[in-house]
Amino acid sequence: IYVGDKKEIPTIALQHGNLTSPHTPAYYMKDCSKKPFMKPTKCPIPTKTVIYGKETSQMLVDQSAYQSEDVSVVGMPAYDGIAKLRNKISKEDSKSFLGLEIDLPLVVVISQPFQNSEYRSSFINTIRHTIEQMPSRVQWVIKVHPSEIAKTWSAVVNNYENVQICHGDLLNLLSASSVIISWYSTVIFEAVLMQRPVVSFSIPGCMEPVNYIKDGLVVHANTIEEVANVTLELLTNFKSTEYQVQRASQGIEKYIQNPDGRASKRVADVIEELIYSQ
Repeated sequence: IYVGDKKEIPTIALQHGNLTSPHTPAYYMKDCSKKPFMKPTKCPIPTKTVIYGKETSQMLVDQSAYQSEDVSVVGMPAYDGIAKLRNKISKEDSKSFLGLEIDLPLVVVISQPFQNSEYRSSFINTIRHTIEQMPSRVQWVIKVHPSEIAKTWSAVVNNYENVQICHGDLLNLLSASSVIISWYSTVIFEAVLMQRPVVSFSIPGCMEPVNYIKDGLVVHANTIEEVANVTLELLTNFKSTEYQVQRASQGIEKYIQNPDGRASKRVADVIEELIYSQ
């Protein structure tokens, strides 16, 4: 972006993840500047920034130094594939494709990197405790983050026959799942758009997805014991699951605009506009 500003070449930034309280990323601090070669603590503003929805727009325009014309709300490109396929693939097909038992419920755990080993251990221990408290007929898949290695979860996988690790194929995992467990991941958006209930939980000393809880995107468990109780309730009580899916579907509207499978096309349109505006 610095070089683009200096050479008068338009630049574009794409939102790649969730921005929500209590995060305060540098790129929407009030001292953002378009001037090149400012202090490293300050972040330059691209010619265009394409984002998921109005929540991020308010952060950038109302809280930061971005002008409204610098920002384009396009939706969530990562969801395009899911939007196009979600009505063409069944939960049973996805379970079969993944080699899972079709008639048994599936809980998918969305793992992610943490700032330190204590937070990671707390997350893993909570999942281990939840697995132990749940009926053995429940299937579990740990979806590891691209930056993680499988052996991080080896102790959990090796101790339970109904647990396995998966590195990819998020679409089929979401399709096959009955419940998603996540701490603070963009996958929460995708799970909600797939109409899957999401359980989040507290990690001592670590931030929480405050806005996701407030807006109903997740069912939040405050203690390690509550995680199993909430998960079991969503697995066994259709009314609880239906209520949470409807609540989350309403809450996500401000985070993701137009989940119609055409967000990538809208990004391409913004790029094309920048090219031909020269």
